[in-house]
Amino acid sequence: MAMVVGLHYPVAFNRYMSARQKAMVHKITEVNTLLQRSFGVLLYVEDLIEICGLAGISRKDSKLFRHYEFLSHKQQMRLKNDFIVGFEKLGYSKENIYPLFHYIAFTASETMKKEYVAASVKRYIRQAEQLMFQ
Repeated sequence: MAMVVGLHYPVAFNRYMSARQKAMVHKITEVNTLLQRSFGVLLYVEDLIEICGLAGISRKDSKLFRHYEFLSHKQQMRLKNDFIVGFEKLGYSKENIYPLFHYIAFTASETMKKEYVAASVKRYIRQAEQLMFQ
């Protein structure tokens, strides 16, 4: 699966490969649990949605993080405020929330749907089998 991510999002792939040596640790424990399989790296849209869901952000709004850099300043500030307030309600301090927010806001554009990755891996395996057994 890492290869599929690497083909489409080389920066995310490099981040993932680096994290395999030393996993990224976030200051919010629920996020570490969600991203455990990817060594703390945000790779999938579904994980993005779950992280935002912890803060009480809707599914629709969480997907906006994938385009955060291109949103209006007003939309960016609304998402940022919702994210911070949501995690504050869970008992986290701003000094723990801000690094996660910046990480999410500026890496979410590199996320992919798990089903897309799985389909790409299956397609790759089928093509490899055809080449090997011709």
